[in-house]
Amino acid sequence: MTRIILLSAARGAGKTTAAWRAAERARAGGLQIGGILAPARYDPAGHKVGIDVLDLAEGETRPLAERAPDAPDNTVGEYRFDPDALTWSLGILLTALDEPLDAVWMDEIGRLELEKQAGYAPALGALYGAEAANAIIVVRDRFVADLQRHLAGLAQDLVLLNADNRDAVPATIVRLLTEG
Repeated sequence: MTRIILLSAARGAGKTTAAWRAAERARAGGLQIGGILAPARYDPAGHKVGIDVLDLAEGETRPLAERAPDAPDNTVGEYRFDPDALTWSLGILLTALDEPLDAVWMDEIGRLELEKQAGYAPALGALYGAEAANAIIVVRDRFVADLQRHLAGLAQDLVLLNADNRDAVPATIVRLLTEG
C-alpha cells in the first residue's frame, strides 16, 4: 500500500521549492522517483503570472496555468488552466503511480481536485491501488483536513513547512521515504 507524505504550508511559503529540493535529494540518494512539480512562473518584476508543470522523470516543462484575475472563464480562482497540459501531467501522475517507484511527487492538490473533482482527482483515487511505495502530495494548509479525509485508509504523514524549518524539510521528507 502506498504511503502518503503530505507537505503543507500556507500560500507562498515555499512548498514547491521544498518538494523540488526533496526530489533532488531523493534522486541523488539513489531513489527512483517520478511525478510532477508545479513551480510558479514570474514576470521580470517578480509578479506571479502563471504556473508551469515539470515532469520529474523526463525533465520536460509545460505551461500549466495563466493568472487572469478577472477572466470569467477561469478554471479555479484567478487561474485559467490549460486543459492539454492538465491532461498531460495527469497522465504522468497516473503512469508514475502505476510503476514500482520509491516515490511519486504530486504538486499541488487543492480546490480543483477536492471541490470540483477535476484536475488531478483521478490520481488521488489511483493511490489506493498504486505500485509506488510513497507519494509526496503538496497541499495548501487550508485543504489538509479535506485531503486527509479523502485519503482515509492510506498511511499518512504530515510535514508542515514554515519559516523556521524550511531548510530542513527536504531532508525530513527523504528520511521519511527511506525509513520504510
